[in-house]
Amino acid sequence: MPLGIGGLTSLQTLPKVVIERDNDFKISDLKDLSNLQGRLSIMGLEKVISPLQAKDANLHEKEGLDVLDMEWSDVFDDYRNELIEYEVLEELRPHHKLRNLKILFYKGITFPDWVSDPSFDQLTELTLCGCRSIYLPTLGYLPSLRKLFVKRMIEVETVDFELLASTNSFLEGCLEHVLRSTVAASSSLFKLKMWNVKGLTQLDDEDLRYLATVKDLNIDKCDELRYLWELETEAYKILRSLHKLEVCHCNTLKCLNCLEHVERLVISCCPKMTSLTFSPSYSVYSIPTIRYLDIHGCDNLK
Repeated sequence: MPLGIGGLTSLQTLPKVVIERDNDFKISDLKDLSNLQGRLSIMGLEKVISPLQAKDANLHEKEGLDVLDMEWSDVFDDYRNELIEYEVLEELRPHHKLRNLKILFYKGITFPDWVSDPSFDQLTELTLCGCRSIYLPTLGYLPSLRKLFVKRMIEVETVDFELLASTNSFLEGCLEHVLRSTVAASSSLFKLKMWNVKGLTQLDDEDLRYLATVKDLNIDKCDELRYLWELETEAYKILRSLHKLEVCHCNTLKCLNCLEHVERLVISCCPKMTSLTFSPSYSVYSIPTIRYLDIHGCDNLK
């Protein structure tokens, strides 16, 4: 980073800063940049070892920021301290008008309370990626949240069951119980994407009840998934809102039962899949609703 940026008090656009050690750019150099607008990405936060320096950044005063990315290193070595990173993140609370927040590779065991503070009433999108926290924040308190991305959060043990109203959830690289807890905590889930969910072998009847409002379901790289749902379940009665279904790169998937209201069906790269059937409501007297069908990379499908 060029020296002296912290003195440009009228600066409005600064898309990215990289925190350095010694005499290079420090997080406190953001202190007087109160006119920043739009997007700011802060990288190298593992180099911030003083919560006071983080507080000096005065992110809570930067009203013009709409999008904020906070990124630590993806190398979790012994030089990093969970408590320090928690205190640093706690002091990096942004202005409540923020619309989009990303927290990447944070090592703290839990998230500060501000991440789920209802005063962030304009926050519509939140991404938590590669963090080592064992708890997810209580996101149901965020009144405007519409998109939630949870990626590579392999150590999460607890999900709070406060409702996530009308939220689209994107879950990647997490464990099965995190998927089930997050879905159960979503009262009006419209869109759900699942990538690399460990331990998921099928969606049972209880899961399906929580997915009754889902219109768009995307499942990718869930290598333990053998059946999407059992044929004898009443999935076709419960998932009345489902219009778009995509299943990709599920290496152990054996069969799929397509539901009545699905209009777009994509199945790709599922090498062990041998059977595609349709829900019991399909008959010679029913009118098929599928408008788009794409099947490829399923060489054993009969």
